Parts: sequence; structure tokens; C-alpha cells
Amino acid sequence: MSDEIKPLKKRKLKEDLTKVCINCARDPCICDTLKPSDELMKGRSVTIDIIDDPVLPDTQAQHDGRGITIQKVGVTNLRLPIIVKTQFEHARSGVQQTIGTFKATVEVPGNQKGTHMSQIISHIYDRTKRVVSIDALREITNDLKKDVEELNASKAHIELDFTYFIWNTTPFTKIKSPVPVEVAFIVSDYHADRLRVKTPVMTCCPCSVNMCEGKAHNQRCYVTIEVEANDWVWIEDLVKYSEEAASVKIHTVLRRSDEREVVLKAHRNPKFVEDVIRDVKELLDRDKRIDWYKIEVESMESIHAHNAYAELECERGTEFHDEDIYRKLKGDDVSD
Repeated sequence: MSDEIKPLKKRKLKEDLTKVCINCARDPCICDTLKPSDELMKGRSVTIDIIDDPVLPDTQAQHDGRGITIQKVGVTNLRLPIIVKTQFEHARSGVQQTIGTFKATVEVPGNQKGTHMSQIISHIYDRTKRVVSIDALREITNDLKKDVEELNASKAHIELDFTYFIWNTTPFTKIKSPVPVEVAFIVSDYHADRLRVKTPVMTCCPCSVNMCEGKAHNQRCYVTIEVEANDWVWIEDLVKYSEEAASVKIHTVLRRSDEREVVLKAHRNPKFVEDVIRDVKELLDRDKRIDWYKIEVESMESIHAHNAYAELECERGTEFHDEDIYRKLKGDDVSD
């Protein structure tokens, strides 16, 4: 009878809602603008059933005799509502709500059978009730490593992917409309924290401009910038670099006069993927906040059955010009 599992017991928990902010519906308030209204929330509460868990065997914590450490064990495709900071004035209270997809892992020691994945999810869920940032994800990884009783992990890794909206203004009618970009926060004990932003732009083919008397084919192009920084870098900063390096930015809403201006501007500014990636590099090199970056440019070619692609990676202070690289390969001193 000693192994008999005791039946589950239920108890009542009454949650007071009088402190919930009426603007963001969160406790604690995450919008930092409106204060809770005791008058509006007076008497509002909810009663839920809480189940007291019996003592159950902890299979994941059992000993494993193979002695093989696993660097990353955890969960992927964990989708949760999140709130992120934004620079745009359209955003309510300086934040933007979206859906985030998490990949979260911890290191499992060689003598431990597995990890408690539900505990990883709990740490993430508790923190996503407030504004999520790279710093916030770093707090989660630290909490995961501090949870010695449940996780016993010395390293952690979290990736958060989400769609984020920027607002572009049309060139002629000055209409503002949202354009989606794909963003990732990456926090890891295996490398420095990273921000990745994938921005849709438009490019015009220089070859066709030269061959067809100014007429040319255009295509959607995606510029992906991933950075390691020594100071805060806004999502909008990387979007700006991508759009400045392209033939022209894109828009969700375009009137005919706007469409004409966008096409004409693209034809006046034709770009290969090589041109785009070099222009992005020059912009990043001038930004002293950025210590390392990786750029990818992929053009969805409109008249070809393939895409055009370029990639470049650079760490500040480790780059050489072509002549220096040649001298270095020969064994010459290039420090001067």
C-alpha cells in the first residue's frame, strides 16, 4: 500500500481582480500609463479549482548511466501572446501585441535521464505577462539555471520568433500603413545575445534597365540582418538599414500616384543583391553599437525559376580588405 497514489484533492482559490489595469488588463500593469481603477473593478473576482498534486515519481530526474551530456533539450513551437516595445507613435502606450513562437532548451547533465519541460514552459509563461525583450529573455535563461531542483541545468538557450509591424508612409499621398517584418530574439549561453530582423523590400534589376532602354523587371526582396550589440538596438533600426539599401521600400496601401512614384524610384535606383548587401554593410559598419553581424539578401526573381542570394558575416575589428586578405594568406604581417 506504500506505493498507492492518493486521490487528487481540490481546493478553492479566489483571485482578486481589483488591481488589474483597465487599459492592458494585466496585473501588474505593463502599459505604464493607466492606473488600476478600484471603482470599475470593485467586487470583481474569480473562483477557480486548484488541484493539489499527490506525490508522483519523478522519471526525468532519474539517473542515467551512459554519461552523455545533451547540450539542448526542451520545447519548440511554443506559441504565446506577447508584448514588445515599439518606436512607432501608432502603438498604444509604446508597445505592440503579437504572437510569439518560442524555442527553449537547457543542457541535460550526462548522469540525468531528462529535463522537466513543463517547468521550462512555466518560466516562460510567467515572464510573458510583461513586456518581452532580449533582456527579459536573459532573465528567463538565468531563472532556468537557478532552478536547480527541477532542471539542474548549467546552460540555457531561448529563441523567440514573431511578426512585428512597421508603418511606412506612401511617397505621394502620405498614407501610413503597416508592413509586417519577421523578428527573432535569440538569447544563449553558447554565444552573445542576438537580434534578427527580416525585412521585405523591392529591387529593380540593373541588367534589364541597361538592356531595355530604362524598362526593367522588379521583384520582392528580403533582407535579413542578425546582430550582436553592446547597446540597445531597436527593431526599427535594422528595418531602416534594409530599406535604405534597397531600390525602394514597399507599402501595404498604395494609390495610383503612389504606385507610379514607387516604380519610378526603383528604376532610378536599380540594385543587384550584391549592391544591397554591400550597402547594408556600410550602414552597419557606421553603427558603433553593433559588434557582430550577419546579412542575407534573397531576391524572389520575377523572370527566373530561381532566387538570387547573397550572404555576408563580419565581426568588428576582424575584417580585412581584399589586398590584406591576400597578404595574410601569404603569411605577411598585415597589422600595419
